[in-house]
Amino acid sequence: MTAIETVVTAGLQLPASVLDRSGEVLYSGSQTLRRGPVYLLGLNPGGNPNDHKETVRDRLKELPSRRRNNYQVSWAGRKPGTHRLQRGVQWVADELGLGVEDICASNLIFVRSKDERGSGFPGSARDCWPVHRAILAVVKPTLVITFGNSPYNFLREELGVLAESDPCPAGHANWQCRAFQANGMRIVGLPHMSVYAIYRHPMVGKWLRGLMNAR
Repeated sequence: MTAIETVVTAGLQLPASVLDRSGEVLYSGSQTLRRGPVYLLGLNPGGNPNDHKETVRDRLKELPSRRRNNYQVSWAGRKPGTHRLQRGVQWVADELGLGVEDICASNLIFVRSKDERGSGFPGSARDCWPVHRAILAVVKPTLVITFGNSPYNFLREELGVLAESDPCPAGHANWQCRAFQANGMRIVGLPHMSVYAIYRHPMVGKWLRGLMNAR
């Protein structure tokens, strides 16, 4: 069974409450389902579900031929890649010496909602977690980079880790960039890059490089 087939098979075992709702599985192309240094995780796809008819089941079926990267297309009528969140992802990739198109990217929850309140967190995150386990087994990342508090806190609880390494000041108010180590990976929690201009804070890039290169 190929890596893509493994992920699709795991996905099709999800409950109908996930499969038959508007959503996304990967934000990157399917070519990123291979060994790579980084796995990027947001909370869930944004936008009005009524404006996006494709269901999670639809996205799983098209996964083998998927080449689209959601971080490199037009959002809200803007020029592709220029939304603050997209710029943040591009900056993180640059700081780590990677191309955005080479980073496996998804969301903790596959179901789309206008905001976190509609995401069903944390129950929906537990529903989707078996697919992330399958993806992690394929990608074997050094860094799992999350943005927003909920994905980071979920992984910390799911992986049973209490201790964190020293945080890095985010350079904005009292916000912190956080990290812990588990199962041979370093899990990073960044402030949500839709509101945090990470590209203005080079010390965060240096901190991320240190985590990726640490032995």
